[in-house]
Amino acid sequence: MKSLAAPLLCLFLLCAFPLGLSAETGQSAEAIQPKPGRAALVVAVLAQNTGTEITDFLVPYALLSQAPGTKVFAVSGEPGPISFWPALKAEPDMDLAKFDKAWPDGADLIVVPAVHDPADKRLTAWLRQQAAKGAFIASICDGSLLLAESGVLDGHEATGHFYTEDNRRTDYPHVTWLANRRYVEDGRFLTSSGVSASLPASLRLVERIAGRGQAQRLAARYGIASYGPGHDSDSFNVGFGEIRTALTNFLFGWPRSTYAVLGKDGMDEVDLAFAVDMGARSWESSSALAGAAASYRSAHSLRFYPDMSMEDAQDALTLALPGDTRKADITLTDSTSLRTDMLKVLEKEHGAATAGFIATQIEYPLENKTP
Repeated sequence: MKSLAAPLLCLFLLCAFPLGLSAETGQSAEAIQPKPGRAALVVAVLAQNTGTEITDFLVPYALLSQAPGTKVFAVSGEPGPISFWPALKAEPDMDLAKFDKAWPDGADLIVVPAVHDPADKRLTAWLRQQAAKGAFIASICDGSLLLAESGVLDGHEATGHFYTEDNRRTDYPHVTWLANRRYVEDGRFLTSSGVSASLPASLRLVERIAGRGQAQRLAARYGIASYGPGHDSDSFNVGFGEIRTALTNFLFGWPRSTYAVLGKDGMDEVDLAFAVDMGARSWESSSALAGAAASYRSAHSLRFYPDMSMEDAQDALTLALPGDTRKADITLTDSTSLRTDMLKVLEKEHGAATAGFIATQIEYPLENKTP
């Protein structure tokens, strides 16, 4: 059962040929394929220019970029950079108008992360148009709110972040909202639960595009033992203890700490996303990208702009991602254990209650250490 929580928390919690039966998911589904005449699957990972949840965006962007036969584009609602929540800024490949001009028949696959304003009329109208053109549409976390607002989920089963379950059922009664699922597949839609479900949901998409072998290879790379839909969302709760932790940190957690990720070309987007996201969710800390260059290209060519210079980072907790041998206050060495390792860092810096609160926000199941 979900407990009532302070409204202040709400913003911060937001998060065909048959393949045969999948050994991972126990489900059969049709492959996601390019439209006739296309040599590659055109994938649009959608962003609102301000307030797109960083992990919801970067994880599918990274994993789908590693699926053979895909062209993956970061697509923003308007021209200009994407300011992610809770931190970082990146340059999209194109905005909606440029995407529509380049691909007038529409995308083959669209991924929708949680965004600050799910009633954005520009985005909801575009999603309706893309659905009418036959796109397969996936949402991560409360990206399902944007889909529900557009009306394309009416008559379908779906899921989202545990915290918004009651509101989703009230606000969008024509959608059948399911709990206790990492992701739900219904026709040409896949929707996922909270932030950390971006990994298993994206792996399922990779399986439906490129086959089980590629999905399993990527799962091993990021330490995912299984990417099936099983999940216990009812075990997550925001009650008195979580509210006390958040308010105590917010009111008395001074001086604030900043986790400054050392910028470099080739940064793995999955590692970057989780380190930045988790580091900024304590209510007494923030995250940033530090570097001397004007910008850095990630492993799959997304351009990120540093938030601070290396000189300014001397007053922060510098953090090196796996593969970065530079000296830092915190060094994360292994992509397979990064989420758990980052939680250990946060427990050391902020205490067990705060680490648990962060895990709850991203709907990360601590009992088995894998999303």
